[in-house]
Amino acid sequence: RKLHGRFLHITDIHPDPYYQIGSDPSHSCHRGKGDAGRYGAPLTSCDVPYSMIDQMFKWIRDNLKDNIDFVVWTGDNVRHDRDRNYPRTEPFIFAENDKIAKRFLDIFYDEQHDHIIPVVPTMGNNDVYPHNLMAHGPTLQTGKYLSIWRPFIPHDQSTVFSLGAYHVNEVIPNKLAVISLNSLYYFSRNPLIDGCESTKDPGYHMMKWLTITLTELRRRKMKVWLMGHVPLVSKNTHHDCLRKFAIWQHEFRDIIVGGLYGHMNIDHFVVHDAEKAYKELKPDPKRPKSYNYDENVDFDSMDFLESEDVHILNRDDYMAALRDDYASLKEPSSESMSRFSISNNSPSIITTFFPSMRVWEYNIEGLNSEEENDQSVPTSNWDQVNTLNYKDVDLLKKKKKKRRKPSRDDSYPPYLPPNSPLGPAYSSKEAFSPTRYIQYFSNISKYSSEDKAYFDIEYATDESPYNLTDLTVSSWIQMAHKLSLSDKSDSLWAVYLHRAFVSTG
Repeated sequence: RKLHGRFLHITDIHPDPYYQIGSDPSHSCHRGKGDAGRYGAPLTSCDVPYSMIDQMFKWIRDNLKDNIDFVVWTGDNVRHDRDRNYPRTEPFIFAENDKIAKRFLDIFYDEQHDHIIPVVPTMGNNDVYPHNLMAHGPTLQTGKYLSIWRPFIPHDQSTVFSLGAYHVNEVIPNKLAVISLNSLYYFSRNPLIDGCESTKDPGYHMMKWLTITLTELRRRKMKVWLMGHVPLVSKNTHHDCLRKFAIWQHEFRDIIVGGLYGHMNIDHFVVHDAEKAYKELKPDPKRPKSYNYDENVDFDSMDFLESEDVHILNRDDYMAALRDDYASLKEPSSESMSRFSISNNSPSIITTFFPSMRVWEYNIEGLNSEEENDQSVPTSNWDQVNTLNYKDVDLLKKKKKKRRKPSRDDSYPPYLPPNSPLGPAYSSKEAFSPTRYIQYFSNISKYSSEDKAYFDIEYATDESPYNLTDLTVSSWIQMAHKLSLSDKSDSLWAVYLHRAFVSTG
């Protein structure tokens, strides 16, 4: 199929079948009299009415379906459990996820006309019961989601998915893959896990699976995006897992393009520093107080009902800490740029702020002129690849001249092979390097009296005032410096802050 050089990232849909127009937001927009709008109630704790869900999918069908290469869908497809009159149950969670999955299937999978656009799902912390809790599989949850997402999960990923709900999808066969992580295995609010260090933890085994998967993708000269629901920031992530991911992204910087996450509803980017992570690898290291951020506010479960002022204070405190972190970055040379990697946190469909979705654009120069299936490197039978046991992983590491002495943890990656070129995250000339994204949003306050709601362009990264020529790591680091604390950056920061909350008042 012809490539368009674009893909859609959509997250945190949170549909609510109990939403009532004109109801009271203090009762989750389920009852009473109030100002719950036709398509949602911005700046409240209400979830998303199906009237908005219908308009969203119609807009995607009319405007994006024929112009994108794949879809990244980062979880939370059920309402929050905030109303005791309507308690969530596990069957309800599965049923809501099934409804949303069928909407994606209806738009992007038309086998009769040979029109199939890959959709890559991942598990959200509200997609399980009780929320946040998930153990190592096989479980009822992994089995049920394998059934619900059967059209989206490659058949040769079924065994791996049943073990942990993580998987890899070759969205452009032999060229580009998306690895869907199970972020509940590093989420600090999951009481069933204790990080990624112990062999008893599912996060440890997910890391070992990453060794096998990324090594195979590198062998085949493919590139890869990482995706998950919960973003990799310290307020959400066990520190040892966060450190490992910084190292993972560094040692596979020749093939990893970047990270795509949701959960927080706030539009921002996160910088990971592998040099800091490596410095923490000491015998019996003391646990640092923070890695990137030291905030304890959980934006996903924040109580909006006590005081809207508290909500505003919390979100502003988080963004102030983020700005401090940007300011702490030393301006690196081109040679040291590879120590950094970037995760992008997309705003959400949920009407905490205005509903929003993101369309990424990337470099496809020369790709459409290549053979549709490049046979120079054999394709993988992932079932066979995943039968590599942990001894095989050890053998891969022993081939390296050096072995990491501070840690014998086999869930750490092997070192980047010598003389490996930097990948598309660092060079805009590389295929699949991100060039820009367009952020779309729906001003549902404006459309509340109309029969239709539309998504308009909120901003594009290559336009004023950002003016980013591409979305490589160096561009993001330069952006962080521009946003850091100084009088000159105040006007730019004001724009960034406004857009972080999707231009919602």
